[in-house]
Amino acid sequence: APSPTPIKKVSADGSYAGANGYTCLGSFSGSCCSQYGWCGLTTDHCGNGCNPAFGSC
Repeated sequence: APSPTPIKKVSADGSYAGANGYTCLGSFSGSCCSQYGWCGLTTDHCGNGCNPAFGSC
């Protein structure tokens, strides 16, 4: 059987901290993850460079 996908914890400080397994989905600052690792809802977070592995795009 395949190994279970690890559950990512929601970022508490607005950074996705991908290496630590955090996600922007459900974060207070927004569900999109910028290319620089910050959660938010602006075009800088959700547009070009958005990181779909750690949030919405």
